[in-house]
Amino acid sequence: MTALRELIKSAKQLGCKVLENEPMRLHTSFKIGGPARVFIESGDAAALGTLLRQCHETGIPRLILGRGSNLLVADEGLSGAVLRLTGTEPPRFQDGMIRCVAGVSLSSLCRFALKNGISGLEFAWGIPGSAGGAAYMNAGAYGGEMKQLLISCEHITPEGLPGFLPADRMELAYRHSAYAENGCLITALRLAAKPGDK
Repeated sequence: MTALRELIKSAKQLGCKVLENEPMRLHTSFKIGGPARVFIESGDAAALGTLLRQCHETGIPRLILGRGSNLLVADEGLSGAVLRLTGTEPPRFQDGMIRCVAGVSLSSLCRFALKNGISGLEFAWGIPGSAGGAAYMNAGAYGGEMKQLLISCEHITPEGLPGFLPADRMELAYRHSAYAENGCLITALRLAAKPGDK
């Protein structure tokens, strides 16, 4: 059995949604891109961590996908696995901090801030994608960017281990973070926020 077949088997056993030869145009904001050999989606970060480790150990190329914004995929597609963490857990605001799962959309996070009278995310209105993707690329607009709010990220390493990275170690720069190189899957974020007007 090939490494990809083993990965598919593992993903199904873990209860993940598994699609083979899935057109990436269905998962990118530009609506272009050839098929991903294996597309795996789950709301269970631990399950995706297991699969991330399996990819790492067997040499399967993998792409960690948020909501597919700011991503171009060639017509030839992707030969390995696409791993996508979904998230429906609502954000929480406590002690001057917002905690959210990486899979939540940035627009949902902004609506949460507006509804709860939380200041700090005004710059993010209209930026597409997920909160995890926004941290990954240090998204920004209108003079603001994620590095102004990020306190820390929780992640899973390529070896499948849980980890934590404070903002001062994220190498945040213009549309860049350490996550662009370290191969980790961001699972949750903590953002500094303060009460504003409702």
